[in-house]
Amino acid sequence: MKQIYRVILTSLVAVSTIGHSESNAQKQSVRMGNDEQSIVQFRKIPDHESILLSRFFKSLNTIQWNSDTSEKQTLDSLVSEAYDASLNRWINSTKNEYAYNSRGNNTLDIAYNWNSSTNRWQLDYKIELTYDTGNNPNLDVEYEWAEIPGAWLKSFKTEYVYDMNGTILSATKCSWDAGTNRWVNIFRNEFSYNTNVRIVLDTWFYWDDVTKQWIKNYLDEYTFNTSGSIIQHKASNWEPLTSKWVNYMKHEYTSNDSSNPVSEIISNWEPTSSQWVDYLKNEYTYDTGSNLKLQTRFYLNAATNIWMLIYKEECLYSGSYSYKDLVIPWYYNEQINRFTHMLDSTISSEYNLNTGAVLPAARGTYYY
Repeated sequence: MKQIYRVILTSLVAVSTIGHSESNAQKQSVRMGNDEQSIVQFRKIPDHESILLSRFFKSLNTIQWNSDTSEKQTLDSLVSEAYDASLNRWINSTKNEYAYNSRGNNTLDIAYNWNSSTNRWQLDYKIELTYDTGNNPNLDVEYEWAEIPGAWLKSFKTEYVYDMNGTILSATKCSWDAGTNRWVNIFRNEFSYNTNVRIVLDTWFYWDDVTKQWIKNYLDEYTFNTSGSIIQHKASNWEPLTSKWVNYMKHEYTSNDSSNPVSEIISNWEPTSSQWVDYLKNEYTYDTGSNLKLQTRFYLNAATNIWMLIYKEECLYSGSYSYKDLVIPWYYNEQINRFTHMLDSTISSEYNLNTGAVLPAARGTYYY
């Protein structure tokens, strides 16, 4: 299955499409522009977290997901391309196709990879989603495509539990064991809220198949200001020897009057010096319609203490359609989390810290 990675909790800061994750503890190393430069750790974000936090942003901006599909522009597919510097051209990379029910809920996401040998799209994975009567996703099942025997094979499933008000209480992810023909627990998330129904704690557990128990693993803590804007997210790891949460990573935000983040500084905890060490910064620019227009990412050069530009992503919109005119898989894409008009395309560029060169990296085109 194709894995898509994001900076830790970029569900809050808009970077890329939703990923698939077997464990919150798994990470991917991403290099800053070339192989000789420092490596920054990225963490996969599971489906439920993107769903949860997209709702969080929409509630802040009084954006509601669709209740029906009548007379609306439906997002049918997203085509992503990667820039090939050797050929000096864009080449197909991935494609996602979406289907919806009559209430405007995304029920199917089929993903393809581009096969450059055959010049055809090749099936990769699919996600099937079901919803409760309150339009809350209560189950998503993931399948991988197997060329042999030419069939969809079960991969993962996530089950969501809500209270009577539609507030998510837990998400439990399982993997399919073909040998025993059964679902096997992987991890579970339990959520706590403040009096304004803002999530303040997301506690991760992993399944111990020997003891048949859920074991504490990871903790996300969120802090808000009086206007409801997020100002901090802190991540911790569980230390079983001391039975304490140990600092791991921190995100600090500043927001505009619309409660959208305009800057974010990401820090790692340094246990030797017992202090937070900054290493990444994201800045966000919005147009007059409150659409996320530009994201720029910076890497802190520890030797000079100067922020170095390493990445930018631009978003283009159609002013002819507002959010209420659209049917989209609202849970999956971060630009979609913070826009009020139709998102047409995105394009990203990378900066080489050694040479200063700016190269196109990727672009996505949305088809309605």
